[in-house]
Amino acid sequence: MVDPETVKTWTESAGNVAQVFAFASGGLWALQRYRREREKWPRAGVEHVLAHRKLGDATLVRVTLRMENTGKVLLQLVDARTDVYRVLPLDDDARDRLARDDLLDAETHEALWTCLDSHVRRWAPGEVEIEPGESDEFGFDFLVPSDVTVVSVYSYVSNANKRNRSIGWGKTTVYDVGSPAGERRSAAANLSAKGTS
Repeated sequence: MVDPETVKTWTESAGNVAQVFAFASGGLWALQRYRREREKWPRAGVEHVLAHRKLGDATLVRVTLRMENTGKVLLQLVDARTDVYRVLPLDDDARDRLARDDLLDAETHEALWTCLDSHVRRWAPGEVEIEPGESDEFGFDFLVPSDVTVVSVYSYVSNANKRNRSIGWGKTTVYDVGSPAGERRSAAANLSAKGTS
């Protein structure tokens, strides 16, 4: 005959083993899910907000670069560059290139406009960090000749996690500065870091 105390002990032991197995299985499942959903690299949404005002013989163009952390890891920025290119009216170089049918770069298929000005902002490591779901803005002011009516604005932000390679986020917006003073917000682009020159 089986002792009831022995049955009780074996039953409790089996229950404890089952409970430990359930906890371990749940932990492994949670770890696998975390690894699947975890992002190693940052993601960002990039947007231009452009405004201009006539200032006599020049036009002030304010470029606000808005960076939004759309990923799940901290976004660290080390530098940002913004260039303003003359589009219209065409200058002599662009007119000559257009006549020779080589205004567009053969590799990038982008027009080779004349750069009017370029600004670079650099930060120390850890100085500019954007938490997931948050955003930050960086402003650049340019003075362009008053005869320029259309500009192309290009911004590039380096990815701090890829410092040894040209990988980051870029944004290009064509903007009409010949119109009365105003403001324009570009459509945000939700981008993973990409290589660029």
